[in-house]
Amino acid sequence: ALQSELLALSSGIAFAAMSHASAAERGERLFCDDALLGGLSTLAQLLLLWTAGATTTITAVAAHLVPTLKLALFGLAARSVGVVMALLATARTRGCACSVCERCGQESFLQDALFLLLCG
Repeated sequence: ALQSELLALSSGIAFAAMSHASAAERGERLFCDDALLGGLSTLAQLLLLWTAGATTTITAVAAHLVPTLKLALFGLAARSVGVVMALLATARTRGCACSVCERCGQESFLQDALFLLLCG
């Protein structure tokens, strides 16, 4: 069920973001400072987390933990396969065609794959 507090906070944040963007498109500045709007947004997010967390129990979290971890591990495996396939498909386009660049690309394959996996 949708809690009314969550709906009120979400719609308030959305309205503030849209009005700020609309004023920026017209070249105007809203009456509030960006730091104030950011602080209010952070406060609203904390309130959202608090109200959502108030109804959460450990047993409810534990019941969904295993399926969530399975999904996360599947996503990590799929991302790993995609990174390796992308690196292999673009191996000839990186650097020049000389044997030195080709050898450097082969030697840095693991580091490149880890970088793309973790930071991409």
